[in-house]
Amino acid sequence: MTNTFLNRNEDLKALEDIYQRPGAQLAIVYGRRRVGKTRLLLRFTEGKPHVFYTGIKKTETQQALEFSEEMEKLLGHATPVLFDNWRDAIGYAFESCVGRPEKAVVVIDEFPEVQEENRSVPGEISSRLDRYSAEANLMLVLCGSAVRQMEQLLEGREPLYLRQSLTLRLRPFGFEQASLFMDGWDFTKRVEAYAVIGGMPMYLSEAAQHRDVKEFLAEKVINPRGLFFTEGLTIVGQELGDVPLLFGLLEAIAGGAGKLSEISNAVGKKSVDLSARLKRLEAVDLVKREVPATEDKPEKSKRGRYVIKDNFIRSWFRFVYPYSGLIDAGMHAEVMRKVDTDLSTFIGQPVEDIVRQAVAKESARGKLPILLSRVGRYWDKASDIDICGAGTEGEYLWGECKWRNRKIGVDVYYALKEKVRNTRINIDGVNLYLLCSKSGFSDKLREVADAEGVILWDADRLEKTLSE
Repeated sequence: MTNTFLNRNEDLKALEDIYQRPGAQLAIVYGRRRVGKTRLLLRFTEGKPHVFYTGIKKTETQQALEFSEEMEKLLGHATPVLFDNWRDAIGYAFESCVGRPEKAVVVIDEFPEVQEENRSVPGEISSRLDRYSAEANLMLVLCGSAVRQMEQLLEGREPLYLRQSLTLRLRPFGFEQASLFMDGWDFTKRVEAYAVIGGMPMYLSEAAQHRDVKEFLAEKVINPRGLFFTEGLTIVGQELGDVPLLFGLLEAIAGGAGKLSEISNAVGKKSVDLSARLKRLEAVDLVKREVPATEDKPEKSKRGRYVIKDNFIRSWFRFVYPYSGLIDAGMHAEVMRKVDTDLSTFIGQPVEDIVRQAVAKESARGKLPILLSRVGRYWDKASDIDICGAGTEGEYLWGECKWRNRKIGVDVYYALKEKVRNTRINIDGVNLYLLCSKSGFSDKLREVADAEGVILWDADRLEKTLSE
């Protein structure tokens, strides 16, 4: 497998820059479970004097004693000094680093578990930063998976507001970086894997041990003994609580409900009662609100649709959560038949996202006939178009993506042109067309494309665009 740590090099550099600064420094590192925070920090601390303590659900006394024991391993005192409360333990960490010749790194992983036992710990850290900022040769790293709680540490009224030297929010990899985990798979398998499991490093590492994404789903996800069978429950519960309604929202969106009214009908709640909860899902990168690419002021648009942003969560709420009773009852094969039937259609949306990313890259490189200022989707009451790019000079690029095991014909092109005409957008302006197909194009379509300047991307062309 390729060096899958490669794409965290900028994060490593940012941490190293803070490490090289004199005096006491504070770094905040956070992101959802499985995103690679711990691995990043383990790599960063290699070869440095360090303490790596992981907070778990224990009493303050137990946590503080365990942390003190880890500090003593670093300090090597003949007579160990242990503390049974976080106030004294934090003070000791700073005091013991005063005058150290080499900076020590102290990592408190899963910091929200510590704060749960003693809400004053951020204040204790803040006061020690004030007192020992110049004297303590210490880099303190607070790390956590509970995104909302970690961000609250840095809000205006909190003790650590503006006290950190670095804030790193780790996010899932995009398709290009995710592909590095599956370098033994061909391009189409990598596209389909990313469409199903997204960019979390742990999911990707596990998937790479299988022949394809279906085998990964069968063994690790749609399996009561699988590593990720309860993953959706864990993620939503850890981040957001209020599980029943949020699960209902995610299941509705994964099933195709996009407009607020559609989601409202699916969960049996008034739209006005859902907006705040949808914003909570947006804040932790589980859901996003999209508007047509033709909208000049997207934040004010009333044409928004909600989609699940995280591909793995979308898959979990499509193929695991609705069938959990069947899976528990041993009807695994029946659920996998459902996957076989629906998967090619299900992956359409995330594959379209990949193609839109490729279109944006080609535009930025100047390799398209027009320069695009926005790339997204388009929809109205009558039409839904996979790719819509608004040009800087009023031109438009329109496109369709078909990820299936047969060539597409000229009928797809003519249908796209008809949909564009029906939008009544840019009727007398320049409209360009792009078609993307997993399996290529009919001879007739290639002939028409040559005559009319239609851009054709097969899987090889898409791979080339994304890999350059």
